[in-house]
Amino acid sequence: MNFATIGYVFDIEPKTIYNWYRNHLSGFAEEVSSGAFHEYDLKHIDGSPLPVPILKPDNMGRTMVLDEKMINDEMYTILSNGDTGKIALLAQTMQFSQLVDLAEHFDSKVEQVQFINSDMSPLYQKFCKEVFPNATLTADKFHVISNVIESLQAIRIRLKNQELAKLPKKIKKRNSTEEKTEQEKQIETNVEMLTRCRYILFKREVNWKPWQASRAKQLFKLFPELHKAYYLVEKLRDWYDRRNVGKTLFTIENKLQQWIEDVEISAIPEMKGLVKMFDKNYQTILNYAITGQTNAMAENINSRIQRFINVNYGVRDENFFFFRLKKYYA
Repeated sequence: MNFATIGYVFDIEPKTIYNWYRNHLSGFAEEVSSGAFHEYDLKHIDGSPLPVPILKPDNMGRTMVLDEKMINDEMYTILSNGDTGKIALLAQTMQFSQLVDLAEHFDSKVEQVQFINSDMSPLYQKFCKEVFPNATLTADKFHVISNVIESLQAIRIRLKNQELAKLPKKIKKRNSTEEKTEQEKQIETNVEMLTRCRYILFKREVNWKPWQASRAKQLFKLFPELHKAYYLVEKLRDWYDRRNVGKTLFTIENKLQQWIEDVEISAIPEMKGLVKMFDKNYQTILNYAITGQTNAMAENINSRIQRFINVNYGVRDENFFFFRLKKYYA
């Protein structure tokens, strides 16, 4: 809740409440004066401070999640407990060496981590393997599917651009009563259809409304390549179904390999990069079917932080913002 709301309820100036809470009631002044607030801060190469607002080894646990978050135009790394939702590390850095240095403060706590989840960033993958050697690393399901859907949308955009290229460069002027030719109607319809189908392609077929299913049928009839790509995405989503977690590894792995082969056979240009992505991150992607672990808690924490920022109309007093963040989420 922001100070303006509290001030409105008690008929007190919001700035007054803010000053009371910041300087006297919260404990912020004492923590800053004791040096505890900047205890773990590092330095950039140029000597400027690199904030580490949260570092709490006690928040380490069996399952950890790793993600990034932009706060005040700066990128922060957030390491959180996947079971409790408490933040163990929040640092304004995306540097491997700096993250490893900060992880040394966790001491033996890293040994109790059995599962860790992150996106497919080479930095985070390397960090997880280096710092948590006993943990099973899983590539986040959300990020994998997002990359695949982006390829699907790229196909839609290419097809739309091809349809636009068919339009004559100079369209002759016609009277308002003069009708368009059948060819012009069809080309315009195709362009409009490819524009409006964007959100239909995000949804699963089982979630389509009747009118969406009808529109998709018409779309796929006109653009078989888009149809093929959409069902490749559907097959991957089926593989990621929660019910597959814990099944025989041979069966699950065989289905994933078959999907990768299907993508190669499809020869769709926008999906070529997916094969490389899956080859590079094969084991960490496959680990989802073994552990069932996702980065859902990390996304949840990011959302809560964003709501906190929105409720307070941004981050104006950065130090006090991070102090409150530490109190609420760590």
